[in-house]
Amino acid sequence: MSESYTEGGAGPALAAHSKDGSARGQTTASEATGSPSRGPVDTAAEQARDSISNAAASAYNAAGQARDMLSERAGQAGQFVREQPVFMLVVTGFLCLMLGLLLGRR
Repeated sequence: MSESYTEGGAGPALAAHSKDGSARGQTTASEATGSPSRGPVDTAAEQARDSISNAAASAYNAAGQARDMLSERAGQAGQFVREQPVFMLVVTGFLCLMLGLLLGRR
């Protein structure tokens, strides 16, 4: 490392090629790399994080609603099977017959 290195500046990179490397503090050449910026890129990243967070929350809520609806429909189907067992046996037999015919033609 060069002895003319300054904290917060681009000293080592500029010292070999410029007189700005030996100057203390921020110089015109080192302002571009010396301090972190809080500009439009940080704002865009923050907006992207917020958008992703909102999308994840929406997906979580939609999954909860789908789970509740599926649970309700399964309860209704179970109740229908208990109330109409003979009809459900006929439907199951018909579906098995159709499946057997379709697979038997292979």
